[in-house]
Amino acid sequence: MKTTKTRRVYERYQAIYFYVQGFSIKEIMNMIGRSKKTIYNYVNAYKDTGLNGLLMGQSQQENHVNQLLNKNRS
Repeated sequence: MKTTKTRRVYERYQAIYFYVQGFSIKEIMNMIGRSKKTIYNYVNAYKDTGLNGLLMGQSQQENHVNQLLNKNRS
């Protein structure tokens, strides 16, 4: 993988692939090497918004700061 971001998104897709194939959360934890909470976060993001929910985005706090900065420029 070229970047950390790409590698992390790939890992998320991989976890969901295993999930839809019927692997248990514990099995996915062992295969991916992430905590139960992390795997559940991936699964919940996938259930809420599909594969787009797994993409790396800006944090909510960062988005809020950017909105405030853009608003003040206007």
